[in-house]
Amino acid sequence: MVLCSGAFDGVHAGHVAYLEAAKAICGPDELLVCAVAPDEYILSAKGRAPYWHQADRLRTVTALGCVDAAIPQQHQTVATLIRDHRQRLFVKGPDWEGRLPEDIQLACEEVGTGIAYVDTPGTHVGNTRPTDEEALARFEDLVLNQKPPAKPWQPVTDYSFDWRRLIEGEHSELIWEHLIPCDDADVLDYGCGPNGHLVRLLREYQAAHQKHSQVCVMGYDPQAVTVNRVDLVSEEPALRAIWDLVICREVLEHCTIREIRRLVTRLCALSAEFVYVTTRFAQQPAHLLSVETSDDLDPTHISMTNQNWLRHLFVLEGFKRRADLEAKLDWQKKGRCLVYERAA
Repeated sequence: MVLCSGAFDGVHAGHVAYLEAAKAICGPDELLVCAVAPDEYILSAKGRAPYWHQADRLRTVTALGCVDAAIPQQHQTVATLIRDHRQRLFVKGPDWEGRLPEDIQLACEEVGTGIAYVDTPGTHVGNTRPTDEEALARFEDLVLNQKPPAKPWQPVTDYSFDWRRLIEGEHSELIWEHLIPCDDADVLDYGCGPNGHLVRLLREYQAAHQKHSQVCVMGYDPQAVTVNRVDLVSEEPALRAIWDLVICREVLEHCTIREIRRLVTRLCALSAEFVYVTTRFAQQPAHLLSVETSDDLDPTHISMTNQNWLRHLFVLEGFKRRADLEAKLDWQKKGRCLVYERAA
């Protein structure tokens, strides 16, 4: 066999060229086996959560005709697999030449595996990114022509309170433990949905655990209604920084880019201390201005931006990132949590 490896967290033309080149140097009776890195490798090597979990990335690589088999890499290094399988060749792309980790080189030496670097000129992901001018032109065209969703948001999954309680898991507890800044804080869930499920969950946790009785948790949504157990803010909150924590979850992806910019300004104007946002992002952004305008979940998802592009909007409003709090709130490790604090 011939072994190759990678994260393949969003297969692009460079990956395909690498795998095709690896297959081309296989002997007539040899199999090309591809080791797919674990989620933990992406977290440590790239500093972010994977866009797709390892099982999904395995399915994608397996579907490529140039690969005979894809296997899960159980450790952050492929050295263990090299020792276990004792393949004839270990193949990497040209960008690894001169910087292959020492533990992999030692494993190859121990079992007599050769190392080959295949040439895939012009196909590495870095060479397929648009120039700044091209990216800006695409962004301008999108922003000036983007329309709101054709229909108002309607749940496409079970949006009952019992199901939301299951989905939210420990989320309410994490908000109380890490984002409620004082005993008499005012909390606003902006875009809380028509029934204010998170507001209700936060209040239930407050009552059950006798948390800060003076804390006020409210919700606002243009489609909101007054329902049992939860009274929601009926009018757009005035732009005064009176809320110690402003929450905005799974809202931005339903907005146009211009609406996102205005909404970030509004959220920051309402907050005296923290803004907590969750949203979906472009899965494989080629540029800071990359925007995906659809996904496989909801037809009203029209704006999945590069995460760093959204972050810069908060910085421009005078807020600073709290990466420590983001890590605590991101209990599902999806990389969608943003926490910003008003700068002194």
